[in-house]
Amino acid sequence: MGTRMRRRTVYAATIAAMLAMVGGWVLAASTTTVLPSQTSNVTSGSPGGFSAAVVQSTQVVAVSSSIAAYAAGGTQAAGTSALSGTTTTLAICAAGPCTANYNSVNSNPSTAGDYAVQLVVSVTQPATGGASSGFDIQFETSINANVLVFGYAYFQTGVSSAVTAQTINVYVFVDLGVNAAPTVNSISVQMNGCLSATTCP
Repeated sequence: MGTRMRRRTVYAATIAAMLAMVGGWVLAASTTTVLPSQTSNVTSGSPGGFSAAVVQSTQVVAVSSSIAAYAAGGTQAAGTSALSGTTTTLAICAAGPCTANYNSVNSNPSTAGDYAVQLVVSVTQPATGGASSGFDIQFETSINANVLVFGYAYFQTGVSSAVTAQTINVYVFVDLGVNAAPTVNSISVQMNGCLSATTCP
């Protein structure tokens, strides 16, 4: 019994450490959930009170030429690999749900023939007259022999032309840098509100 309890403690500490690497300062205020139609090796976190977006699903896909041509989800700040960048404003959604497609930044270049994680995030776009807000997405994926792949995205919700808030399903692709189907050990996604609508963090 004592051995079993020690193992559980080690597992809990390992999970907390992984989230700390991804979430940093927001760990204490974050929630962890199992994503729809996924197993327990996929986690999602966001600070308390964050409501701009919700992770809907993840899956591994082959990168087509169309996916490789998608625009970048934000712009990484020059000279840094840390979480820092400017947002891409989502197009006006008059009647949701709307759809948008982007590639991650500060990650492997999106290359046709590679494999990527496809992340679907449901974003709430405020009704007309509302205020646009910025948020960032941080990815950490462990594949094959515990190779870690990272990526960021920076978005601004924009404001709908409708009298009620609308939903935009944003597809973000994170190239895994491999051209053979990988074994995915874990996927962690962390989302945070930005300091302003245009600048993150």
